Amino acid sequence: MVHNKLKNFVILFQTKITSLTTKADEYKSPIGLKRNPHCSRVGWRYKYVKDFMEKNNISDETTMSSYFPNGLIIELWNEEYFELRDSTNLDKIDTFILNQTKESESLVRSVVILKNIDSGRTNYDELIKKVKNSKELIPINCKVSPMKHTSTEKISSNSRWGGNLSADIKGGSNKTVYNVGNCLLVNGIWDYASKEDTDNIELVMIYSALCCKNAHKLLKDESQLEKIKKEFKDECEEKNLLSIEKFEEGCPFDDHGNLVCCISGNEITAEHLLGDIEEDKIEACHIDAKSESNVFINDGKIQTSFRPYNIAWGFEFWNRAQKNYSIKRFKEKLSRCPRFQ
Repeated sequence: MVHNKLKNFVILFQTKITSLTTKADEYKSPIGLKRNPHCSRVGWRYKYVKDFMEKNNISDETTMSSYFPNGLIIELWNEEYFELRDSTNLDKIDTFILNQTKESESLVRSVVILKNIDSGRTNYDELIKKVKNSKELIPINCKVSPMKHTSTEKISSNSRWGGNLSADIKGGSNKTVYNVGNCLLVNGIWDYASKEDTDNIELVMIYSALCCKNAHKLLKDESQLEKIKKEFKDECEEKNLLSIEKFEEGCPFDDHGNLVCCISGNEITAEHLLGDIEEDKIEACHIDAKSESNVFINDGKIQTSFRPYNIAWGFEFWNRAQKNYSIKRFKEKLSRCPRFQ
């Protein structure tokens, strides 16, 4: 959703919001998509999928596809596929995941991915030989335009591509280069969100922006600030999106209700949000860790790092310094540094 009142804001702020809520981050994988909607088909590594399925007592395609209505690709990296294929003692979940490598229109598919990820511990020459000798591994190929690979809630698009292998190996022991099946298929699991969650994130991010210093500069008609701010606040409260304690260590408001960086606590102004202060860029930051393991079921729906109460405005500098830590963990690390005490 793009909120119908967003048209009251200046174009620069409209663009900032639509970029946040309609496009997920680029997924750095051989089969990654470039900034597609958060609800699109997602890629998720085998070990995290298995942990999730075990924890939630899931072992079948019907249940998994109900949680991911636009599709899920289970990624078997490097040797993982062969370890499953050659095992003589597979459990029910592993059997299911291995079977999903077979081409079908199932919303849950498994794909074998070869990629340099382990600093030389893998013999990629031998791995490539295994892949080439395995008749069942076929490079992913497009049957239609790559842009049609993005599923919708009504139509599965897994019938629009074939194959089960994607490889992007450069280097290796003998400067090996092996590049096949690099097809546009998925976004990262950590940026997956249902339409409801995306709409709620958009709502809070707009309201919190209206709490910044000089917020009138975000509007086309500056005289409408208090009216529009109240309308957004009422809508947020109606959907229980302003329980301050739920932001935990990353509360984006100071004691007076003004917008601050969720990481550092520094004041955020309209000039910051509009990019007028080049050295202090503002972006959406994660409060809890952005990771593949941060996925759970809440009220019958999947929630990931991209969820309400986990996204707030912050300065790019602090967001980069935080990296993949939660804000709480990041603050703990800083507190142990003598020069930051």
